[in-house]
Amino acid sequence: VEVRFPMLAKQAGRAKLTFDARAEKEWDAVEVEREVEIPTVMEAVALYGQTERASGEQLGSLDQIRRDVGSLNVSMSSSALVGLDAGAEQLVEYPYGCTEQLSSRLLPLLPLRELAQDYHFALPKNTSAIIEKTVADVLGRQRGDGGFGMWPDSPESSPWVSTYALWVLHHAKLRGAHVPPRALEQAKAFTRRYLEESREDELWLATAAFVVDVLAEVGAPDTGYMSRLYESRKKMPLFGQALLLHALATSKQKAEMVDKMTSEIEGQLRIDGNSAY
Repeated sequence: VEVRFPMLAKQAGRAKLTFDARAEKEWDAVEVEREVEIPTVMEAVALYGQTERASGEQLGSLDQIRRDVGSLNVSMSSSALVGLDAGAEQLVEYPYGCTEQLSSRLLPLLPLRELAQDYHFALPKNTSAIIEKTVADVLGRQRGDGGFGMWPDSPESSPWVSTYALWVLHHAKLRGAHVPPRALEQAKAFTRRYLEESREDELWLATAAFVVDVLAEVGAPDTGYMSRLYESRKKMPLFGQALLLHALATSKQKAEMVDKMTSEIEGQLRIDGNSAY
């Protein structure tokens, strides 16, 4: 016969339950353990502002606070970069490996050494070695046509991934990583050949905007294709227009083109409280 016992756990933790059973001269006992957990969600809130004197922040209603779980941790910084050490650890331990993911892992790792020194947080000891290995892994995806495949065994180069890899490797070289100049030149040649396809579909236009932006950043602007894309900008998604605007500004193209696109993109801006979309 199953016997049920009503119980109330007054706090979270490991509960140890002992049951005794007796029947005339027979006796037995059993001990079981159960983990008592509380269905709560930890909350993290970031606040910002400035003050020359005292400043107060309301925590909200405290009537649901429990004494047996959770805590209040407050970190302050002179900038929004507080807590970067935890993010750095995640980058070092990032488990994925396509070329786009490797590049995305590498890009924020590059400035972290300077930031760690400026904001006094510890980096994992092997950060520099991870940067060099990631650069080598990305370079290992470069194919004979100068482009980069999404994976080591990808049958062809991806225009978007190739442009992204070129951009990240350029920044890696600027920050002292070993990137062969020939690899960068071959990647530039591949992206320029992509521009020569000159299609009008949205995917091509968005990728082409990224290409001209990266070429402008690496010091090899293609002003002719910038002008062509400027004429087709209305067919681009908004982020493609922003990339093209950045390319025009970086390469110091005609001021009227920059001003016109700036005005058009600002016209898409929506303000809601202290957020912009």
